[in-house]
Amino acid sequence: MNAAAPAGLSRAERLRRGWHMLPGLLPVVLWFVPHADPVSPTLRLIAFAVLISIAATVAVRWRRVARRADEPGTASVLGYAGSVALLLTVLPGHAECAFAVLGVLAFGDGSATLVGKSLGGPRLPWNREKSLAGFAAFIAVGVPMTALLYWGERTNPEALDGPVTPATAWAVACAGVLPAAVSESVDSAVNDNVRVGLTAVVCVVAAHFAWAA
Repeated sequence: MNAAAPAGLSRAERLRRGWHMLPGLLPVVLWFVPHADPVSPTLRLIAFAVLISIAATVAVRWRRVARRADEPGTASVLGYAGSVALLLTVLPGHAECAFAVLGVLAFGDGSATLVGKSLGGPRLPWNREKSLAGFAAFIAVGVPMTALLYWGERTNPEALDGPVTPATAWAVACAGVLPAAVSESVDSAVNDNVRVGLTAVVCVVAAHFAWAA
């Protein structure tokens, strides 16, 4: 397994990582804001507005954060925001699923690039463009943050299904993060936000209804 020198993070990449992780703070804010379950249309509208505002800002400033001049921004933005918005729309009574997917995207996927480009090191055997450090960071950061966001929403006093144990939240997080980390690491023409988002949606929802609903 060949090692690569650290590529380092450019100013554009640091900005990109910041925008990538910023939406992950939304569920934390909601810990301090009493809200109904199912999520009310008003709260959904606010969540959509936040996602759309961030997505629009990234889209407008895409040239400043794109890794190459011809890199398309639409798929990246829609894959990220669309995954979360889909679950808030389809499963308004299970906002914890949407927030878990947000955790996978914001902190798992975000950390993979942050650490991978900063540290370099051995390459993955199935994709020489990805590093073992980035893959490990996806899991090491993604699992606890996803579990925290999922568990935090289930502690909402108005949650329909009631609280879950940390062990259950951890299990749901693992079910979402591990497949998503593999999905992010493969060599594919499909945008990684789309791959990671769809993988996380399917796996988190399946684990949620199997173990926690």
